[in-house]
Amino acid sequence: MGELPDNHRLLNARAPRCAAGGFTLIEMMLALALGLLIVAGALAVYAANRAVYQHQEAWARLQENARLAFELMARDGRQAGFMACLPVAAPLTNVLNSATTYEWLFEQPVDGFEASGVSWSPTLPSGFPAPYRGTDVLTLRGAQSSPQTRVSAQASTSADVTLDNGSGFASGDFVLLAAADCSEGAIFQVSGVTAGAAPVASLAHAAGAGSPGNASADLGARYVGGLALKLTTYSYYVAAGSDGRPALYRRQGSATPVELIPGVDDLQVLYGLADGSNGDYASRYATAAVISADADNWQKIVGLRVTMTLESPDDGITDSAQAVTINGVSGSDRRLRRTFTATIAIRNRLP
Repeated sequence: MGELPDNHRLLNARAPRCAAGGFTLIEMMLALALGLLIVAGALAVYAANRAVYQHQEAWARLQENARLAFELMARDGRQAGFMACLPVAAPLTNVLNSATTYEWLFEQPVDGFEASGVSWSPTLPSGFPAPYRGTDVLTLRGAQSSPQTRVSAQASTSADVTLDNGSGFASGDFVLLAAADCSEGAIFQVSGVTAGAAPVASLAHAAGAGSPGNASADLGARYVGGLALKLTTYSYYVAAGSDGRPALYRRQGSATPVELIPGVDDLQVLYGLADGSNGDYASRYATAAVISADADNWQKIVGLRVTMTLESPDDGITDSAQAVTINGVSGSDRRLRRTFTATIAIRNRLP
């Protein structure tokens, strides 16, 4: 082959070589710094969103628990003092032993105990579960809307009471009988149930059987054509729940209490007293200790003002620790807490 021209060889000799690929150390450090900055920002956004979510969830749980607690109390408050068609002043034959004992004082629809340090005023009944110190106790009594049935037969004032529909009644139940003309009533404890042609059943009320039992089998009247209803006493108080944290309990009569709502730190109750200065409506709200200064005041209660403090189930919700006293013990945590108040009308004591 012939040789290349001189000018072609010159161009090839002057052609630049390709530079080697890669990043300098400074570029790598800048990339790492920018990457860390982006990751830190993403983590900050995640942490903020998670905190907002936890706070909103805790707040929703508090509202849900408060709504349920007040709904249950309001339902029992609306039933308190319900005695079928009987007027407040109607004569009642109460044949129960110890008819004035706390659990069976059905003629008094509302009762309460004001916390004062390590004690309560009035003094808590014997055998009542120990509430948390500084928290009140509320008791509501009355007939239940179900079961409710007509009395179809009663041979004498001491004879068994035959009901059109005896389902729902059992031995040991407390029963209210209301006369067909609503002129009088009777209260007794069922000592036995005799099943007839379903759903008919007869309720015995023999003296001496059961707890507290009946002092007499004589109900003072025959109640054929009248109504039979079950009587119940409900008590609300705060104590340690199944998880060791405070909870709201409800006790039916003298039965084992049931844990209703977790995370209830405090319960305070004021009672609306109708003393005549505001007609048939509450003229003032006072503590159980003040109301108890006159035993007749309990018959004049027409409303309740209930205040509860609830806590979130999880700790670490608030930004900083908060001082708190539970059951007389001071401490601090980061649980979300809110206080709720509701006013409940005792409808059966209002005009």
